[in-house]
Amino acid sequence: MERRDKPIALKNAPMEYAPANELGVVFLFAHVARRLQFRIEEIRPQFPDCIAYRRKRDSEKRVRVEFEFRSSSFKTHRHDPGKCDVIVCWHHDWPDAPKRIEVIELKRYFGVARKVWIQQAIKSQWEYLDKHDRMEWALSKRATPGDVLLMYKCAPVSAIRRR
Repeated sequence: MERRDKPIALKNAPMEYAPANELGVVFLFAHVARRLQFRIEEIRPQFPDCIAYRRKRDSEKRVRVEFEFRSSSFKTHRHDPGKCDVIVCWHHDWPDAPKRIEVIELKRYFGVARKVWIQQAIKSQWEYLDKHDRMEWALSKRATPGDVLLMYKCAPVSAIRRR
């Protein structure tokens, strides 16, 4: 028997549950486009999927938008980054996305909770953790900006406990 994950319920959305594909992303984007200052000119079947105008202060700029369920699909589909300005996705899982392309992760607009990652720090990292409040860290590629990382010292006890 195939295991299916429980669908994620959405808040203040025209869909009851989180999208499962790119078409759901397009539908939800239509719901928030005005709030994000987009005026859609065209939705089409070829790359890029959408031509729109985005208001910035007192002017509008023409932008090319690509819809993807996961942002990393942009790379998988071998789209040309020079011909796209914005990726609209449900899940942003492409940490190496080109800096010039804005990535809009729609789940942040519909009350979907952030993921929490728990990771142990090995002894050689303890001093750095105690002295700094920020560091570069290797983490799962499934982590996205805005997720929470909890780190703990793993010796002498490999556990998270209350002090």
